[in-house]
Amino acid sequence: DGRDVTHNFNISYKFGNLIINRRPIRIKSPSNSKVYDGTPLTYDGDFEYDKQETDEHGNDNEQGLLEGHTVVGTLENTSITDVGSIRMTVNDLKILDEKGVDVTSYYDVYKTDLGVLKVNKRNITVTSASALKNYDGTPLTDSGYSVSEGGLVSGEQLYFDVTGTITEPGSTPNTMSTIYKNGGK
Repeated sequence: DGRDVTHNFNISYKFGNLIINRRPIRIKSPSNSKVYDGTPLTYDGDFEYDKQETDEHGNDNEQGLLEGHTVVGTLENTSITDVGSIRMTVNDLKILDEKGVDVTSYYDVYKTDLGVLKVNKRNITVTSASALKNYDGTPLTDSGYSVSEGGLVSGEQLYFDVTGTITEPGSTPNTMSTIYKNGGK
């Protein structure tokens, strides 16, 4: 009937909380690897990120970049030549709304899926020369060697000091070590 009855109650209030969590987004780039060939392994693309998706009922999945927002930043550590690995990084990352306002603080940005570029060692087999003679009291040596498996990279050189020696009847390895590589590097 519309009459006020609040005077009949002792009303106490317990307030709930309204919480908006920061929206998760993954920044990622692919990994790649190759065997050392003297040329850079380079990723020329840009970083990628999760985009907003909806389920079959049109409900927001509550992750990824909201429609109308853009991610800007610089992908770095995108090239490696020598053996080793580097993880790509994103610097100066910002998320902007459709008006260009920085809304990065509204997102939890995960950069754990940034790729790794890896250059693996090149396998080569170097074989020292073999030699044979009958005992004559003088040392037997042979400084020859050849790359018998794999190959060097064009423009690079390796030199070996073959040091095996034998004077008395028997057999010994014709040992060697690397003494010079690619301009003395």
